[in-house]
Amino acid sequence: MRPTLTCCLAARRIFVAALLAAVAPAAGSASATNGKIVFTSDRDGNQQLYLMNEDGSEQQRLTHNGGIDCFPAFSPDGRRIAFVGAGRSTSYAIKVMNADGTETAEVTPLDFRPSPFPWHDLWALSWSPDGKQIAFQEAGDIFTVKVDGTDRRNLTNHPALDLEPAWSPDGARILFVSARVYWLTLHTMKADGTEVRELPSAGEFWDTTPAFSPTGGKIVFMVRSEMTLPAIYTANSDGSERALFDYCGTGTCSTHRNRPRWSPDGQKIVYHVWEYFTGDAQIHVKSLAGTSATQLTQAPGRNFQPCWQPVHPAQAEETTSDGPF
Repeated sequence: MRPTLTCCLAARRIFVAALLAAVAPAAGSASATNGKIVFTSDRDGNQQLYLMNEDGSEQQRLTHNGGIDCFPAFSPDGRRIAFVGAGRSTSYAIKVMNADGTETAEVTPLDFRPSPFPWHDLWALSWSPDGKQIAFQEAGDIFTVKVDGTDRRNLTNHPALDLEPAWSPDGARILFVSARVYWLTLHTMKADGTEVRELPSAGEFWDTTPAFSPTGGKIVFMVRSEMTLPAIYTANSDGSERALFDYCGTGTCSTHRNRPRWSPDGQKIVYHVWEYFTGDAQIHVKSLAGTSATQLTQAPGRNFQPCWQPVHPAQAEETTSDGPF
């Protein structure tokens, strides 16, 4: 009877694994829940990458390099982090490591110039939803490269400044910032660089630092002008129905917001706030339901460039034990 029982157990395990795989979401889908938040901080000296829970607890340092590590971005499956760091043969490179900071590998060399005010930088990299490519900017153009470092392509190759790519959740288009008019506005293009479209803007304002919502139906971005401090806006993915989400306010307010990013469940937006007079930057999170913002970091120095980790339901794994079935 044992061979028959073993066959039945194995068959049931295969059936359950197939069932769970069928209903589990693909990496990068909107049904992911909120994991940890990775961010950049200079609290211990130079800029390095840190990790914390979504409520700000258990903050820990991920990288321990002599140079600068910055602009972290979680992969769609939440298992890896892409970032900018020191290169092997160049000053900087795009690198990838595991979410716990282990097994760092260089993807591609990068012409990158750190800003003395990095919390205001107009720079970004973005994973493709399948986790196979990274979009990034270099020398005023938007590029893509495979995670293994091959097939590096210039998608824009345009005389105007093109910045801050953000891949759509379905992988079809890339949202980016461009100076193809007299000021910086949001544009989209196909993932191969064709069919560039300008999104509606509000006149002579700079629209920068965009990111898609997990479903792709909404975007979040910064609006900058000479009249007000940077404000966070949301809109439909076609640029319509622009709405103010968070800003400094009026009067003597001296805080600058930047780098808004959606939570994987689509219910919150995380961003950093830089205080002009102290020079410190802290990470905040605010619900789309309209509640007040919550400050997540308290460490002196600059804590900025937050990015949320998607966490997906675990899929069944093949096992050789009889298990519960």
